[in-house]
Amino acid sequence: VETINQDDATNILTNGTDWTGASGTTAPNGWTSAGHAESAFTIDSGRLKIGNGASNNMTAMHQNITTVVGTTYTLYFDYELHSSAQYLIFRAGTGTLNGGLGYFYGSSTSNTSYMFTFVATGTSTNISVQLQATSGNAYIWVDNMYVKAIGDINRSLKPDAAGSNGM
Repeated sequence: VETINQDDATNILTNGTDWTGASGTTAPNGWTSAGHAESAFTIDSGRLKIGNGASNNMTAMHQNITTVVGTTYTLYFDYELHSSAQYLIFRAGTGTLNGGLGYFYGSSTSNTSYMFTFVATGTSTNISVQLQATSGNAYIWVDNMYVKAIGDINRSLKPDAAGSNGM
């Protein structure tokens, strides 16, 4: 059995831990806001705080990553909802805010780590985070977001120098 350590894999997501550039309605560098006028992005104790403003029910950010067709990837993340938020959605898909390859609905009001895997169907995959609420002035925190190719190693048998397959 082959074990792959996620710490050894390369993160292909941009700015998922430092959140540089997050300010007011501007999403962090490498990310694009879903365009809601009152979306708010701030750094709060090292985590990204995403708010929906006074009148929005939803706000989101997303980025495209380069992927290899047929390769399995894992999206890792930490999240927490403020009690004013209804839920959040992490997505991997073929278009903006599309969860066709994988998604997670979160509702924990304490800091929670989670991950899900997806298989790339194209050379570009959209990763997104969405806050959903029934009213304005809601927010969530996200941090430690990574996307890594996990499980894509060739597992075919290869003879070693002595000509055996090691079994």
